[in-house]
Amino acid sequence: MNGELIQLRQNEIYEYIKGRNLTTIQDISEALHMSQSTVRRDLKKLEEEQKVVSFHGGVSAQIGDEPFTERKVRHAREKEAVGRRAARLVESGDMIYIGGGSSTFAFASALSHRSNLENVTVVTAAMNIANCFMGNPGFQVIVPGGIVKTFDESMTSQMTLDGLSAFNFKKAFLGVQGLTVGRGYTLPTIELAELKKAVLSHTERVILLCDYTKLGKVGSYNICPVSRIDTVVTDRRGRGADAQEELSRAGVEFIFA
Repeated sequence: MNGELIQLRQNEIYEYIKGRNLTTIQDISEALHMSQSTVRRDLKKLEEEQKVVSFHGGVSAQIGDEPFTERKVRHAREKEAVGRRAARLVESGDMIYIGGGSSTFAFASALSHRSNLENVTVVTAAMNIANCFMGNPGFQVIVPGGIVKTFDESMTSQMTLDGLSAFNFKKAFLGVQGLTVGRGYTLPTIELAELKKAVLSHTERVILLCDYTKLGKVGSYNICPVSRIDTVVTDRRGRGADAQEELSRAGVEFIFA
């Protein structure tokens, strides 16, 4: 077959996968009127190009890292709702970690406006998160040292990892690039993966914040299995989705904003 036609077919498969949180070879075959053997062959090529990731039970679009300014405006209304709902989970006296990201930024913005909290310690490796709490005396903010990335105003160096070892967090509020039962909690870069693993090793309750599109997606690097995740706060569009129901059956608590 002409190489250009093959490329067009693979692009069609990729666009179909991108439009869904999670799909299967059979679904692709039926929707695009292609044989399953053709779909398998094209998926292998797409995996080699790191556009998709296949695992037992399905296939998902590969998730890459994007600038914070682009992520912040995508599904902004849902992220703001998630942030407001998650802010209600913080109590006076808590020591919490807040990861970098657009959903966690919305959370930090909502939390910083709570005037009924006292002695809350916020540890974060993201400068834009830390800046949310300036001027609110109910919060003590700690930023571990490291090299600030202008990409998203966060720090992920070895100095940052060393600094995090000094803390024991009551709760960690973390962003999500992908969450499935098969692959667990995943992120797009190895630097972020190492940072989140360090946080999880010192955290009592792990709370993930995301809009509904992240459920059923898979990032490049594994952080932990779903058994380590206590709570997911997401928007109402995630309720009843196949990935959400599967995660609930695996023991993950969901809170819908």
